[in-house]
Amino acid sequence: MLENKKEGIKYILFIGIPVIIILSVLGAYYYATNPMTILSKTINSLYSYVDKIDYPEKEKIDNEKPIVLNANIELDSNINELKDIQKYNYNIGIGLNTKKEYMEINLGMKEKEKEILTSSIYQIQNKQYIKSDQIFDKLIEVNEDAPWDNLFDLKNGEKITNTLDINNMKEILKELKDIFLESLDKKYISREKKDISINDKNIKTTKITYLLNQENQEYTKKFMVNKIKKNNKLLENLEKFLNTTEEEIIKSLDEWNETDSTEDYSIELYTEGLNQNVVKAAILENKTEQIIFTNYNSKTNLNLNNEILLTFEDLTKEKINIKYELIKEKVKGSLEIETKEKNHQYYQYSIKTTFLANDINLEIKLELEIANKELITPNTSNAVSLKELTGEEMQTILENLENALKGTFLYDILDKNIM
Repeated sequence: MLENKKEGIKYILFIGIPVIIILSVLGAYYYATNPMTILSKTINSLYSYVDKIDYPEKEKIDNEKPIVLNANIELDSNINELKDIQKYNYNIGIGLNTKKEYMEINLGMKEKEKEILTSSIYQIQNKQYIKSDQIFDKLIEVNEDAPWDNLFDLKNGEKITNTLDINNMKEILKELKDIFLESLDKKYISREKKDISINDKNIKTTKITYLLNQENQEYTKKFMVNKIKKNNKLLENLEKFLNTTEEEIIKSLDEWNETDSTEDYSIELYTEGLNQNVVKAAILENKTEQIIFTNYNSKTNLNLNNEILLTFEDLTKEKINIKYELIKEKVKGSLEIETKEKNHQYYQYSIKTTFLANDINLEIKLELEIANKELITPNTSNAVSLKELTGEEMQTILENLENALKGTFLYDILDKNIM
């Protein structure tokens, strides 16, 4: 009897446990390679790209405090029409203080370190002023009723603040993503072996297709609309982001739900190897690929309707480097963005974009700073009205403007149209 028990234990140890392990591995592999699991995992992975982007939060760049945005622009090109323009760099500064109903726009033009011309436009409550030290030594009131007299309306100000909260958008996308995942129905999913080519490499893959035909679209719309209506948090975020009411959102949802689906869509995923890594994802309309995403051998591409091709070289918080191609127009270029956070209320961005087509080269450099910073409102007590300027004062303004712009392309424009 004892010997029989020992034999039973040996059987469990040497045969039973390995069988359990093998079955567990196969079960885990089946779960990992299940088409619905792969589809859900892929959608979650794509969303993670958005979620990882670290946007400035409200406590960093506060829309309720004075905000300053400064930009410096430089051009470099072999385009003949731009040869005079690219001799200079250009400064644009915007300051906004909604509580004091104040905004300023500062414009500048330099040739290397030489200041050519600077000017400022001020919006103070419902009045507008202009100032340029090189042209006139006084602040000029443009008119009594400025065109932006409702710019600082409290409700509009609140709407602007909410729209700028990009993190709110991330929450909305997450909720919508989760609802769509919940709507997935396994009867519309299929799997087959498929050989494809990516970057001139032939790859053996498993193709997973999720069909969004007209029948499934009707079901999916109805499911998502009902879920959104019951999701108070999502409705609240949509109200803030869209600057509208819950009633308007529900009305739009009902209208969307009632529209007839006229096209067939599908989602296709192509996976490789035992880990079922997704090397290609596509969205199709009537069996034609409209959006194609590939990620193979550390090279990530996004093809939009075979018209725009994006290649992602870097995509981090500190650096973004994207190459683009307009396929039909045979235009290529790139976009590079480097971000520096000097402190919790100061951000600096270096942006460079290039444009290459036939024999045309164009490069634009943009240095951008955004910060919470106090703004000094100009003294308007001695401002003069534009309507009350004398003929002699107008002549002085034109002469000073002529002297400041002499030798620049702006002088030629001024000479042809004003002088």
